[in-house]
Amino acid sequence: MEKLKIDRLIIVEGKYDKIRLENIVDATVIDINGFNIFKDKKLWKTLKALSANGVIVITDSDTAGYKIRVFLSKILSGSEITDVFVPQIPGKERRKNIASAEGFLGVEGIPDTVLRDCLLRYCSNSEQTANITSADLYELGYTGKPGAQQKKNALLEYLGVQKNVSNKFLLRIINERFTKAELSDLKINFK
Repeated sequence: MEKLKIDRLIIVEGKYDKIRLENIVDATVIDINGFNIFKDKKLWKTLKALSANGVIVITDSDTAGYKIRVFLSKILSGSEITDVFVPQIPGKERRKNIASAEGFLGVEGIPDTVLRDCLLRYCSNSEQTANITSADLYELGYTGKPGAQQKKNALLEYLGVQKNVSNKFLLRIINERFTKAELSDLKINFK
């Protein structure tokens, strides 16, 4: 299968994530060695220098991945940052003896077809669509209305993303996956 051509820098957590993505994309992929990013100021400078065309951040769909994303958004402020979210798929990577603390596959364990789908819209020939806004979330009942938290949690569960994300983060997630029309038409069982 042909590799996806992506002009932006791609940042991942670890070397196995990098190896995995380099089999799928034709792009510059840098691994930050997990929580090492919090103290490696030389790496911060490297990331800033390589982020001129924008950055795609792909981390595991767990709490650690969320913390890394938040930190990267601070050190790369001023750069165009796109978060690509992989779904929370239960399981463990083949190279590991046990599953992660939260029990989900990391980027290295996500099937190629899923990773390709997550990245397809960022190919050099891909078209971007208008973003969903906070006002749209309100209009659709995901914020500010009775039952909004329940509806938001059901959406996050449907997306396979942890439930303790902010509305700003929710916007980043859904803008990766939906147009406003697609989100409006989404049929989810809201318990």
